[in-house]
Amino acid sequence: MKSSAILRLATCLLLLTAPGALAEDAPPLKRGERVRMHAGTVREIPGVVAITPTSTEKKGEGLIIANDDRLVAVKVPAQEEPLCLPRPGQTLTGRLDDMDDQTWTITLDGRTTPFKVPRYAIARMDRSRPRSRWPAALIGAVATAGLSYLVICSGFKTCGAVPQGSEWGVVLVPAAIGGAVGFIASNGGERWESLQTPGSAGRRLQVRATIRF
Repeated sequence: MKSSAILRLATCLLLLTAPGALAEDAPPLKRGERVRMHAGTVREIPGVVAITPTSTEKKGEGLIIANDDRLVAVKVPAQEEPLCLPRPGQTLTGRLDDMDDQTWTITLDGRTTPFKVPRYAIARMDRSRPRSRWPAALIGAVATAGLSYLVICSGFKTCGAVPQGSEWGVVLVPAAIGGAVGFIASNGGERWESLQTPGSAGRRLQVRATIRF
């Protein structure tokens, strides 16, 4: 009877630590956050640069300062930050420095110069959120406590290895050890929270038609 109660408790605690149970409403995107941008199929910043099947064509005054398999960036006279066009299907990751109705300003990983990325070029945006160590610690503690009860208390009670009424004392130490191991083994790390697409299709068409640099 007691072992089944322990198992039910362990199941409930494991469910509570599931990602869905810990989810909360996403706060608004803020400057300084780490983000991941997924480019759509846009191949041109009107009047600045266009990506063709065979080359990159500059469409106005400016200097191409970056041109690789992920993006093309052009420094134009009217803008402090270079304008950046992600190549279709590519992903840009870095720190969000600024944002307005038309662009995101991001400092990409491995670079020191911030780039302005048109919103209409981004199909999806993710926000980085730190991964807590405590769920892993709780899972380790519960799993170890349940296993200890089943093996030590239930398995050896009949031979007198565990005094009557001392079951909880027997599982506390293994539970503490399991929780510590889970906490240490989990390196926290980074998880990505998907945000809504920066604008609807109609909004993107409107911005694309009106943006000028």
